[in-house]
Amino acid sequence: MKNENIPIKIYLFVFAIAVIVIIVLIAMCTNAKIKTKKIEKELEEAGYVKDPNINQRYPEPWREPSTEELRVISIALARNNITGCGEYYLRPSSRDKNEYLVACTADGIHWEYYIVWPLTGAAVSTRGLDIKGIMLLKEPY
Repeated sequence: MKNENIPIKIYLFVFAIAVIVIIVLIAMCTNAKIKTKKIEKELEEAGYVKDPNINQRYPEPWREPSTEELRVISIALARNNITGCGEYYLRPSSRDKNEYLVACTADGIHWEYYIVWPLTGAAVSTRGLDIKGIMLLKEPY
């Protein structure tokens, strides 16, 4: 009789684990949605308007920043606690002269991309943004 209850206990244990995993996954998805909405709000406040194609909004080629661009973009990155930008290149926006797509690297191999508004001091990572073509960006070199 005792042996008959063991399979039921195993099933209940597996079921409990599955429920916990589902709850954790729902919490993670909810947290990701909250973070995405926060990023979208920051972008909206900074004046960003969604563009369906990143290469149209920030036309190629990548270029080195001028001395003044280097100064103001570095300040914006620092204000937003963005580190690891020992070297960066930029592509100015075709819509807003105070908006840049910045490719940033610490080692010349791994690149991070940010949208930066030097005059307002705003800067956000492109990670998690729904921008067509962001995954297809060519690295500066």
